[in-house]
Formats: sequence, C-alpha cells, structure tokens
Amino acid sequence: MNKRRITFFMAIVMIFVGTMSFSLPTQAATKSTLKITNQTKPTTIMKGKYFDCKGTITSNYKITWVGGYILASNGSTIVQQTGAKPNAKSYSLYGKAIDLNLKFNKLQAGTYYYKITAHDASGKRLTLIYQKFTVTNPSTLAIKNATKPTNIEKGKYFDCKGTISSNYNITWVGGYILASNGSTIVQQTGEKPNAKSYSIYGKTIDKNLKFNNLSAGTYYYKITAHDASGKKLTLINQKFTVTAPKKVVGTKNKELDVRYASGKQPVNSLSCTAWSNAYALSIVDKKTYSGKTMWLKYNKDEYSYSNKTPYLYTRMKYKTCSSQKATLREIYDQINKGKPCLLRVAKDTHSVCIYGYKNVTDPNNMTLANLLMLDPAKYSANETNLKYTVTQRYHDFSNKIMIMN
Repeated sequence: MNKRRITFFMAIVMIFVGTMSFSLPTQAATKSTLKITNQTKPTTIMKGKYFDCKGTITSNYKITWVGGYILASNGSTIVQQTGAKPNAKSYSLYGKAIDLNLKFNKLQAGTYYYKITAHDASGKRLTLIYQKFTVTNPSTLAIKNATKPTNIEKGKYFDCKGTISSNYNITWVGGYILASNGSTIVQQTGEKPNAKSYSIYGKTIDKNLKFNNLSAGTYYYKITAHDASGKKLTLINQKFTVTAPKKVVGTKNKELDVRYASGKQPVNSLSCTAWSNAYALSIVDKKTYSGKTMWLKYNKDEYSYSNKTPYLYTRMKYKTCSSQKATLREIYDQINKGKPCLLRVAKDTHSVCIYGYKNVTDPNNMTLANLLMLDPAKYSANETNLKYTVTQRYHDFSNKIMIMN
C-alpha cells in the first residue's frame, strides 16, 4: 500500500474515533434513610394545655429543613407553622424551634392536624408525622347546694344532698365516711351516673351511707366525682362529730326514718290501707312506694273496693292484741326493732302508719298521744302534710294492728 493511501485511511479512522465518547462506570448514589423515631403524637388535648413535640429525625445525608405545622380540620389550611434548618444528620424536635413555636395551648376547642416534614441533602422530602387530634374544653365538674354535716347526734340520720354537674358525662360518684385520720374508710358506696347532672339525694350515696350507725367520735364525709374528660375531684371533704344522744330524764323518744314516704290518698277515697302500707315499705326499704299503685293492683280506682282488697298488704300481717295497753306496747316494741306498724283508727274505718313514739316514761302505760303517725287522709285538696301525733286527728283505735313480716 502506498504512503498516500495509508495516510488517507488513518485520517478516516481518526475521524470515526473522534465521533465516539467513552465513560468509565460510576457507583450509583446512596439511598436516603430520612426518618423519625420516638415521636410523640397528640390525640386529645385540653384547651389551654401544652403539648411536647418530641422525636429524633435522622438521615445519612444532612437534614436541610424540618417543618412543623398545625392544620385546620380540613387537613390543609395552616393555623400555625414554623421550621428549622439543622444542617446535620440528626435533629431532635424537643426544646427547639418546632417544640417552642407551635402553641398548642393557644388553640380553640376543635379538630386539628399536627404535621412534621423534613428534607435532606439527597433531595428527599418526607411527611414524617400527620396526626389528627382534638382540643376539648376544660371540665366544669362541680357540686352545688351540698349539705355538710358538722355535729350529728348518735343514732340520727343525715341527708346527703347536692347536685353534681359537668359539661362531660359524670362517670363515677363516690361517697365515703372516713375515720378521724381522714383516710381510713369506715363506710363507702358509689355509682356510675353516665349523665351530665346527678343529684345525690335519695340515691345510692344518700341511702347507703348510714350516719345513724356511727359510734360517737370524729369522722370525715367525703364525696368524689370523675367525668369523661378524665377529671377527678374531691367535691366534699367535711370533718364532723357524732355525739352521744342527749339524755332527757324520764322520757324516751324514737322516730324511724320517713324521708322516702310520699304522697296522700285522694279526698274521700278508700285507699288508706295501701298508702299506709306504702309508707311502711318506704321506711324499711329507703325508697318511695306509691299507695295508688298498690291499691290499683286489686281495685279499678281509689274509690272502689273489691273482695280482694285484704290481700293487697305487702310484707305485713295482722296481729290482734289483748288490750289497748298491749297494742301500744306491741307498737313500741316494733318501733324499737326498726319496724313501722299500721294502726286502725276512727272506729276501725281508717289506717295510719305509726313510725315512732315520744315522751314515753313507761312502755307498759302508753297512751295514744305517745304515737307518731303518717296519715294518708286528706281533709282538703291541697293538704300535703303526713306527720302528726295520733291525737291531733283521732281519739280511738283498734287492738288489731299490722306488723312487718
């Protein structure tokens, strides 16, 4: 091959080679490990309370941005925002810009979202936290119109009264009688109202705390309550004293608890036996019974009388005594057992409930004036009083009485 041809061929080769590009293989970029650990997430926050933003953000690249947001209930509208440029591979939220600048305590009651985002030098961008939470109003748990014992005579009752209310359902109400050290439980009871208002009187605490069973000494009366917000309060913690009964020379008195006896028969009706029976049951069971309901079990109305009426007595039985003195002594003994009696008066045409006695100097020589009664009879349409001495209304009685089984 002559020199001219060789030169031309080499020139062609050089042109071809010059149009080609060559590169050496390079190692692929390292994948970002951007993440958060040990993070806190709000769920429910009481209005006005703080929330600690915690968590550690890490990456194998430098973290270039961390954003913190509180968003509205739609999950997008910004309510509060803040951020930081850590320029480091690890960043703790707690005590820094986001934790300090997001003011959870300034939020109104409602639904929100808590959002944390981060970027790193690899270009990776992540939402690390996106948490729905609720801000609730503070609990208004309280009691009003509460009764508080100070001095109680031994054997006497105390009415537990007061209305507990909250803007949340009341989940627990506890009643306690504590010893003089203020902590040892002598008596306790409670219930779960599951309502926003709860009256103590006539319910579990009032019925089950037996102040009349306490020995002389010093005690504490305590009422606690919880509501659905998680709030727990001691509403009453009252120190009181039970004192020995006052002695009246030559006189004895006793009254059973008639707090739950209620209602009267209609004017000129026939249902006195049922109403008196209802009073007796109310005294023993510590809950209100209706004489009307008991009467209508066997009669069409309170002015009618059927041959089944004698069977209407509930948990009571007849007892006929040998004399009037024996009748009064039997009543005295029954009252001392905590059992009321039914006595027939007005020439054996009317029933009343005997719940106590007064000014008794000799139980074997009592008179009708010693007896305390609940009288269902109405002598006027608007009459509501139940309690009388027998002789305020009647002057004779039958030796046939009804006593509790």
